[in-house]
Amino acid sequence: PTPGVDVAGGDALSLRRRMIFHEWIDLLHWALPSQWELHNLINDVRDSMELVVQGSHEMKTILSRHEELFEDQAGWSVDCATATHGAALHDAAVTRNEESANFCGIWKLFHIVAIGVAEQNKKVLGDLHRVSPKHAADMMR
Repeated sequence: PTPGVDVAGGDALSLRRRMIFHEWIDLLHWALPSQWELHNLINDVRDSMELVVQGSHEMKTILSRHEELFEDQAGWSVDCATATHGAALHDAAVTRNEESANFCGIWKLFHIVAIGVAEQNKKVLGDLHRVSPKHAADMMR
């Protein structure tokens, strides 16, 4: 069996991965700018969490309800596109370049989340609804 995958549930997440995924989505909800349209998708995932963790089909269904978020995306951001620019036709080179772009993209997301945590913490008085930088770092780890 694949680690983290429930055999009986097909591609359902294990209990540990469910908890991690739930915490990650909550962190994105809390740290990303609320005016971003991405929050509609994040809220839909949060509202349907019990279904989403059952398997990729349920997640794909939710993603399909938010296709407009991805329609204008022609590819990587300018910064991350340099990681894929000039890729040779050789499969290994393309794979390496795609991995570089993925790596670039995930680090940009981590940066946005870290800034979001710092900005949100400046707005919150007291400890209610506050996410600690340590918690954010643990979730990104």
